[in-house]
Amino acid sequence: MKPSQQTLTGESPFKVRNKKIIKSGTIKFYPSAFETPESIIDDLENIHGRTKFYSLFSGGKDSITTTHWLDSIGKLEAVVHIKTNIGLQMTTDFVEEFCENQGWKLYVIEPNPKYTYASFVLEYGFPLPAFHRLIMGKLKYKTMRDFALTIDRKNHCLISGVRKFESARRMGNYPYPIQSDGALWFACPMFYKTSEETYRYVHEHGLTIAPAYSKGLGTSGECMCGSFAQAGHKQMIRELDPKLADYIEWLEDGIQRFGTNHARRYPKWAGQAKMSDLEQQQQMDSFFKDNPDLKPVNDIESMVCGAECGAGSMRGMLDY
Repeated sequence: MKPSQQTLTGESPFKVRNKKIIKSGTIKFYPSAFETPESIIDDLENIHGRTKFYSLFSGGKDSITTTHWLDSIGKLEAVVHIKTNIGLQMTTDFVEEFCENQGWKLYVIEPNPKYTYASFVLEYGFPLPAFHRLIMGKLKYKTMRDFALTIDRKNHCLISGVRKFESARRMGNYPYPIQSDGALWFACPMFYKTSEETYRYVHEHGLTIAPAYSKGLGTSGECMCGSFAQAGHKQMIRELDPKLADYIEWLEDGIQRFGTNHARRYPKWAGQAKMSDLEQQQQMDSFFKDNPDLKPVNDIESMVCGAECGAGSMRGMLDY
């Protein structure tokens, strides 16, 4: 569909003028000709040579809306769900059932055994909000990169439900809807859509979202790393997924018994521990020295996770 034709909500497409490619670290951000989902897909195909679209699917409103729309225009190659192994089982179950009902091909992918949540917390302790990008790099970025470059190195594009105006943080950090770090490509067709438009699409098409939302968690529950947890989340996890709650407590005990001296300073999931700016920088430097292939997460953090894990809205940054 060309940009001049009918768009998702029927509005007149807004042309993006005088926009140049922006580079941040290893990431390049590309503008689209028009601020519409159709134009973004059109540019991916005709300018960037991306022909196979794999939709990242957490089970939240944004990923469901994006995936459903992509399927409706005949562009959905497959759905990709990252089972982080620190997420709610009910969310993965929901995703599998939803995709089966829709007739969508689904890949459920998991982190490499050496990039597990347990290995991270035993070395660094539970991640504070400032280090969300580190744990996200291990659990999600590395996992989706390995998937994309294995299944379709030349033509792939991972499709995200991220929207520019979800948060002040994202609005400033993510200028355009198409990104690449060289070999890996991302795009966000709904980048310029509002929350109102997203909820309207969900309602008008009779879609459902991950049950963790209706149960009060406020996120899809795909990843519960703890960086952006709110007060009460831990007890809610206990009610929603007792096995996951047991696992978190097992890790808390494991840090005390087997963790590094540094890890023992941050022994509680969603704890209130503080870290100085100097300590943060030192930990960042140490982490990326040991994991140089994860450096792009500095520039693409929220694009990978989206608001549904908390990173987009900076959820959990308040003291409690």
